[in-house]
Amino acid sequence: MKYKKELSCILVAIGRNVKRLRLEKGLTQQDLAFECDMDKSTVSNIERFNLDNITIGTLVKMCLILECNLIELFKIP
Repeated sequence: MKYKKELSCILVAIGRNVKRLRLEKGLTQQDLAFECDMDKSTVSNIERFNLDNITIGTLVKMCLILECNLIELFKIP
């Protein structure tokens, strides 16, 4: 049970951090999706904490565009 709670916290952190970094860069979801060569719904899903089918590769692409590292995406405020 503890695993599910910790996983949920991580998913929320990733979603919030992606959104925060995207907004700091002045990007829309569509802009980020285009730059990462992915569908806008993927960005939307991440920001809504729905990361069921998201790969590390996808997160790395986002980090390159958002000019951050994976660790920053996983930070829990």
